[in-house]
Amino acid sequence: MDHHCLFLLRCVAKNNHALFIWLLIFGAANMALYCLSFVLYVQNLYGDQPWSEIWSVLIDREGWPLTLLFLNLLSFLWSGNVLHYQYHCVSTGRTAFFNRPPAGFEMKRLTRLEKFSNFCYFLMEKPLPHTTFVPESDETAQYAKESMLKDDVKIV
Repeated sequence: MDHHCLFLLRCVAKNNHALFIWLLIFGAANMALYCLSFVLYVQNLYGDQPWSEIWSVLIDREGWPLTLLFLNLLSFLWSGNVLHYQYHCVSTGRTAFFNRPPAGFEMKRLTRLEKFSNFCYFLMEKPLPHTTFVPESDETAQYAKESMLKDDVKIV
């Protein structure tokens, strides 16, 4: 499971996680397209006027499209943030819910190309070609045991 989406009122898990990311991608593209369309619309109608006059005309005559522009810009920033987080999780073989490596494993650093490759494979719903979980080395396992023992000691 990745998370429970309050917007979709469904859990985003193995069967629909790639579709959720596609929804974010197409939603962000739609918001960017609206912003571009608004700029072209304003340029077509008011291109010969200075920017100071354009803003006052937009507020006076084009309040609704201007409001939609700001809502789309804010939504685009939000979806970009969510996409960035999902990219980070998916490209490293994790989810928002299962974010730590399983017991006995540690995280391996992937190159940008390996992460991008993992992300593309995930969107095509194919197995990830690059793994991030590798068995713990003896040094890492020893360090983890020592830190756990320190945490178990209670100071009275």
